[in-house]
Amino acid sequence: DGEKSYFKNGQGMWNTNAKYWFRKVATWYHMSKTSKTRYFLWLDCDIRFKRKIDDEFFNFIKSYDTCYIFRPLRQQGMHEGFVGSPPETGIVSFDLENENVKNFISHIFNSFLSGDIFKNEPRWDDTWAYGKALNNHFSDLLNCGIFNNKFVSLNEPYVDAEKVSRFDIYNDYFKHYKKNI
Repeated sequence: DGEKSYFKNGQGMWNTNAKYWFRKVATWYHMSKTSKTRYFLWLDCDIRFKRKIDDEFFNFIKSYDTCYIFRPLRQQGMHEGFVGSPPETGIVSFDLENENVKNFISHIFNSFLSGDIFKNEPRWDDTWAYGKALNNHFSDLLNCGIFNNKFVSLNEPYVDAEKVSRFDIYNDYFKHYKKNI
């Protein structure tokens, strides 16, 4: 019923646009169930390559269960109830041979299907769902790498310097357009 849709009552762009961003989560889930390859690299459609993915990049993602882009607290708004900062999920990698990774993706997907994210969270986007699942349920189960970028400070309380790539994800590999292309 359209009148009962959570999106009718969504507050702010994080919630009203979540219906579009959920497609990313559904794709992660589908890939975790059907992929015949070990590693899955998600790139948003507004990402452009600056250069080919090379051994340095691939060896970095092979070292971790999942990799994401860290965003510090000061950069983003609306973080009430979040320990740390929601990551940027425009570029993420997953080791799909790891059962904990598959369970992590399933948890994120099911938070949307069950409606839990709409009932219990202030934000309904993929970034929030990924970060909350990681912090609240999977932090001890997943070995996470952080793609270095201009926002990463090794002085941040939530950044393990040993797990930050030597390359800068945006300067070295990709351009992420955050507006219409």
